[in-house]
Amino acid sequence: MTEVENKPVDVVFIAGFGRSGSTLLAQIMGQLPGFVSVGELRHLWLRGAVENQLCGCGQPFRDCTFWGAVAQQGFDQSWEQLAKVAELQLRVDAIRLIPQVFFPSLRGKSYRHDAEQYCQELARLFRGIRTASGAQTVIDSSKTPMHGRLLLETPGLRVHIIHLTRDSRAVAYSWQRKKERPEIHWKQEAMPQYGAFKSAVWWNGANVTAELLARKAQTFVQFRYEDFLQAPQATLNEFLQKAGLPPVAESVVANGQIEVGVQHTVAGNPGRFQTGPVVLKPDNEWLGSFRGSSRAMVDVLTFPWLWRYGYRLAGN
Repeated sequence: MTEVENKPVDVVFIAGFGRSGSTLLAQIMGQLPGFVSVGELRHLWLRGAVENQLCGCGQPFRDCTFWGAVAQQGFDQSWEQLAKVAELQLRVDAIRLIPQVFFPSLRGKSYRHDAEQYCQELARLFRGIRTASGAQTVIDSSKTPMHGRLLLETPGLRVHIIHLTRDSRAVAYSWQRKKERPEIHWKQEAMPQYGAFKSAVWWNGANVTAELLARKAQTFVQFRYEDFLQAPQATLNEFLQKAGLPPVAESVVANGQIEVGVQHTVAGNPGRFQTGPVVLKPDNEWLGSFRGSSRAMVDVLTFPWLWRYGYRLAGN
């Protein structure tokens, strides 16, 4: 291996729960020199290599020149062979396996073998991304703490974690809204919609387990999506300074907006297909529209963690 190939790959992993602003955060960080945003990398094996969904560039995954270069650099094998990693992933990264993922003492021989093999595949993937992109820092917005925990076991990675939170009421309201999935290019399909109870329980679970990543991460910073929108440069620079990564130049985020170029993202919110100027402003529609028993349920179920992250029952 060359000196560059031997150098650890810096990975910024965004942890938390869906509809918390991770796609926008990753888009912005992907504009920084030396950084590349690849979306929710956890879904590469199934949604990309197997199902051939659209990349963020608008091309079917297997037709995308960027991911073709990644596969060649990192694996030197066909998409059919690469798709077999999806089967391996199911044996190590699933909700039912949370105890084994977070507590290695509970792992049996079979799980240990599969997890070690899967982490080797992840290592090849990140090296391929670095080579194909020319970037030293890869942004993975997969969010799920199980994936984050496996990244921390992957050789050759230096993992910096942003635990991104958003008001649970805003998140629950967002999960009730209908959104199309443009990446499913062969038919019309909407993103899943969650009720208030399911959203609240999963919001709690995702944030609690995200905090378990702090002990092993190279860098671990928790910040609120709402604070990031108000002061994007300052919020990011605080994290980047702790991680020992280059700071955000003032020209990147100017006048409350950022110019977003084409990014080769695997999965995420439909906003990942947007290019051009993106205005950074809070989405507070939920404050006037999310009321009644559903709002009260989310208030009650998530109150301890709302308080922990600095949110008030009257709003954020």
